Amino acid sequence: MTFKRKVKAKTEDEDVKAAPESESKPSDASASDDTPSRNRTSVVGFIKSFLTPLNVMLAVLVVVTLSTGGPEDDGKTNLRNEAKTPDAKATVTPDAKAAETPEEAAPPKFTGVTGTLLDSNDIESVLSSGRTNIALKKPAGQISDYSASQGAGNAVDGNRSGDIFSHTNGGCNGWWQVDLQGVYSVEDIIIFNRAGPDFILDRLSDFFVEVLNLNGEAWDTTGKYHSAGSAGLKAGYHFEPGAKGSVVRILLNGCEVLHMEQVEVYGTPV
Repeated sequence: MTFKRKVKAKTEDEDVKAAPESESKPSDASASDDTPSRNRTSVVGFIKSFLTPLNVMLAVLVVVTLSTGGPEDDGKTNLRNEAKTPDAKATVTPDAKAAETPEEAAPPKFTGVTGTLLDSNDIESVLSSGRTNIALKKPAGQISDYSASQGAGNAVDGNRSGDIFSHTNGGCNGWWQVDLQGVYSVEDIIIFNRAGPDFILDRLSDFFVEVLNLNGEAWDTTGKYHSAGSAGLKAGYHFEPGAKGSVVRILLNGCEVLHMEQVEVYGTPV
C-alpha cells in the first residue's frame, strides 16, 4: 500500500510542475486573435500619416480637376503637340454636291463642214477638170524637217513624179500646212502620198485633213475629215458646201513621220 501512495504522489507532483509551463505559453487561438488588432493599428497609422494638410489639398485638387474636365484650354491649344484644336465648323461634312468629282467638260461640238472621201474616179475628175490648184507654190510649213532637202515646200512645188517629197523628223501629232494667202471656199483636197511599199504608204494613217480660218486672234476649224485608215498612194476629200479658210493642214493623230509628194487644193476665192 505504501508503494502505491508514493507513485500517486509523484504523479501529482509532475502534474503540478507541468501546469505552470502550459499556462505560461499563449494558445494558438489567442495569437490569432491579436493579428487583426495589429493590422488595424498599422492601417490607422498609415492613414494618419497620409492625412497631412498638404496631401489633403492635393487630393482635393485632383478631385476637382477630374470633375471639371481639366483646366480651360486657352486658345484651344493642344499642349501635347502644340497644335490648334480645329473648330467644330471645320469638321462639318461638306454637302454631297460639293464632294462630287466635277465632270470633265465635253469637247466643243464641231460646227464646220465635215468632208467626205472621194473615190478614185472622183479624184481623176477633179485632177482633169482644169481647175486651179490654189496651193501651188504657196508658203508651207511642217513640224520638223527630216533633212534640209525635204522641207514642207516640196509638197506644193507641182512635181508629182515621186522623187521629191516633204518629210518630217518624226514625233507625235506631226503636222504639215500650207498658207493659201487668201480666204477661199475650199471644196476639194487631193493628197499624193510618198510612193513606196505598204509600210511607207501606211505611215500616212489616222490623220485629219483640216481647213482653218483666222477669227480675230484664234484659228477656227471650218472643215475637217478624219481618215482612220491609210491614205494609200492617192486620196481625195470633198467639202460640201465649201469650207471657208486660208490654211489647209494635215495633222497626224499618232506618232509617226509625215511625208507627202503633193497636196493640191481646189476652191474659189471668197
